[in-house]
This record gives sequence, C-alpha cells and structure tokens, in this order.
Amino acid sequence: MDQNLINILIAVVGVLMGWVLKVVWEALGELRTDGKTRDDRLNELEILVAGKYVTRDDFSIVISKLDDIRDRLALKADRADCDFHRRTTDMRIGQ
Repeated sequence: MDQNLINILIAVVGVLMGWVLKVVWEALGELRTDGKTRDDRLNELEILVAGKYVTRDDFSIVISKLDDIRDRLALKADRADCDFHRRTTDMRIGQ
C-alpha cells in the first residue's frame, strides 16, 4: 500500500509538472510571434521615418534664404538703432 501511494504521488507531480511546462512552452511561443510582429512594425516605422532626406541642393537653398533674411534683419536693426538714438537725443535736448 505504501508503494502504491508513492507511485500515485509521483504520477500526480509528474502530470502537474508536465502541465506547467506545457503552459510555459505555449507562452514562449506566443512571445516569439509577438516579438516577430513587433519587429516587423518597427522595421516599417524605420522605413517611414528614413524615407526621404533633405538633399544637399535643397539644404543650400534654404541656408541662402536664411542668410538673406538675417542680412535684412541686421539692416533693420541698424536703422532701428539709429532712430532710437535719434529719438533719445531729441528727448534730452527738449528737456
């Protein structure tokens, strides 16, 4: 009777361990497939992000336009400084 009880306990433990291993194996399989789909989505995103870069010609055009804008702003700032100084000098003389 004692040997039969030990055999039954070993069988039950074996069945439970087998079931746990089966569940873990299935979870690993799901993780693998989820990882593959996630990798595929990331690859598609990389393609979208790196789809088109600015060409050297386009970049040089934009830089030249920004240089023109900077020069015009500098001229306006010089004129504004002159007008400002002229006004403050006129105000001092008027006092």
